[in-house]
Amino acid sequence: MWIKKIVYIVFFISIVSIANATIYYADDTGIGSGDCPIGAPCTLSRGLTMLSAGDTLYLREGTYQQVVSFSTNGTSENRIIISGYTGETATIDGNNTYPTGGGTCWDNLVTISGDYVTLKDLYITNSTEICASISGDYSNVENVSIDGCGETGIVASGESNIFDGVTQTDNGNRYGGGCATWGAAIGTLGSNTIIRNSISHDNVGEGINCYSSASSCTIEDSISYDNDSVDLYLDSVTTALVQRNLLYNTGVGGARTGLMIGAEYSQPSGLTIINNMIIGDYEYQALGIDSNVTSMNTYTIAYNTFGTVQATDGYNWNVRLTGSGMGTYTNSIFKNNIVFNDNDDGTTYPVYVAASHSGLTLSYNSWYETPSAQAQGTGDVIEDDPCIQDGSVTPGNLTGNHFMQNSGSLSIDNGNAIAGITEDYFETARDASPDIGAHEYEAEPTIIKKIMNYFRRLRGDNGITQDNQAAYQNALAQVQKHLAQ
Repeated sequence: MWIKKIVYIVFFISIVSIANATIYYADDTGIGSGDCPIGAPCTLSRGLTMLSAGDTLYLREGTYQQVVSFSTNGTSENRIIISGYTGETATIDGNNTYPTGGGTCWDNLVTISGDYVTLKDLYITNSTEICASISGDYSNVENVSIDGCGETGIVASGESNIFDGVTQTDNGNRYGGGCATWGAAIGTLGSNTIIRNSISHDNVGEGINCYSSASSCTIEDSISYDNDSVDLYLDSVTTALVQRNLLYNTGVGGARTGLMIGAEYSQPSGLTIINNMIIGDYEYQALGIDSNVTSMNTYTIAYNTFGTVQATDGYNWNVRLTGSGMGTYTNSIFKNNIVFNDNDDGTTYPVYVAASHSGLTLSYNSWYETPSAQAQGTGDVIEDDPCIQDGSVTPGNLTGNHFMQNSGSLSIDNGNAIAGITEDYFETARDASPDIGAHEYEAEPTIIKKIMNYFRRLRGDNGITQDNQAAYQNALAQVQKHLAQ
């Protein structure tokens, strides 16, 4: 009987808590007092002071030119939500004036230091320094577009935060013109951060970054392209999962790397890099290891498709598995990867690896030409043209279809299964004799995955427009048809 009473009390408390949750409203012409109802919205600053666990603050259409700082905690059962109002665009705009800072370029336009806070459906722009910092724990950033950041775009430094559907461009625009450094466009130095379904492009420096004290970082289902240095950077991170990402370069600017592993603070370890598609153009290295990395400890680099489309002018290898400072390899594999070159002119090489690399095993890889003896392994395939290369490598338009297997590819069924990796880039099942590369030929993408990829391509950077309205309606009809089955 007493157990039933406890359950009832807990249930009653939870119902009361939900019932006490309040919705508040702000707009850019709101008043600095009152209870912020929909009919008399308050200022953003006033609205933030009203929030407690379970509450929601909606920002109505408008431009909020101010610094935003929020430190109140929600709970796991009653999150605090700060959101743009449905169907409207709420913009937090630093106006290239805020934050005023102290000359370090490390002050924030938006700071969320509370726990269990969700920031969503907003546009953040024109920060002189950092656009957004998430320093609390268990907080989410969803469907937020960011651009015009002087030093850093958005960064997490707490525990178990999630960035889902973040779009970031034009980060680091004051580097060399007021800021001595650039920061990550989308990054984390926290623990258990998840970055997913996000797009980063045309930024100074790194597009997506797990760095410094970061641990247990996940980057998945994201796109990063045409960033000035590195599209995706794993710097000093302890344990990271990087999967189902699309990284590419369209020939804009100078030398770049698709995915770079570095050790600016400490040696990275425990890296799982699987089912990614990486391709580039001029001076582009698909996968690189920096000279400051001295040990490769527990790296799994598997089922990826790496490619370039032009000679790399000084970066003569598509994949680099050895930094100049590399000393030891431990429990690491490079397996079931495709390395191809759309425009091999004889001046590039598929892979660079040290002559002696005990502790790193290369096997079951597909190379566009025979690699050096130290890179060769059991089950290797040599073929020049394994992928269909459908669609152009142009900004915002490349899709995973470019990397799908040709029907006659020698990579089909010639991989070797790896425990725990059961799906491909399209989240379809791999069979008992898996294909080499990010795409499993026998397992076509599910209808839902196809539609999701279609929506992502249509969305681009401009949202739904008159030009793609009909295509969106067609995709919606496909979803409805599937759900009716």
